[in-house]
Amino acid sequence: MPLTRKSGFFFTEREEKSYIITHPGERREVVSTSGHRGKIAYEIELLAEGMENFFMEPFIVTHVGREEEVESRTHNGQEFMYILEGKTCLTLGTQEFILKKGDAAYWNGSVPHKAIGLTKRPTRSLNVHLIPGKWTRTFQLSELPGRRSKIRRDKR
Repeated sequence: MPLTRKSGFFFTEREEKSYIITHPGERREVVSTSGHRGKIAYEIELLAEGMENFFMEPFIVTHVGREEEVESRTHNGQEFMYILEGKTCLTLGTQEFILKKGDAAYWNGSVPHKAIGLTKRPTRSLNVHLIPGKWTRTFQLSELPGRRSKIRRDKR
């Protein structure tokens, strides 16, 4: 039985879903571009899209942009990154950190940051944006070229 919260609004009731369940192959995959040429910097698999009133944004990132194509960015709140595979150069402000599988980083989003994959095989990370007190949506996303989006929300 799903957990829901009912709220009245002008004598009507609306159910607000309090959870999201997603499955591999059914989540939306999008890209985030960077630089004045709009090159693809990251391919992003949205892990919990569709949650109402969310403050946290978890996603899997594939680092595809080359050094000269990826610009540093900033956003409100904080960000967490855990390297799932590969090796990346994470730039935080003026410092660079080489992170490999199993390494993690956590930083304030107001620090200019970017991550560049360093291996021939894709570098993938689990990232989470958190913006306390505000619904998040930090990336400006586009649909993945050549692929149709797949979204299925568990109706249980």
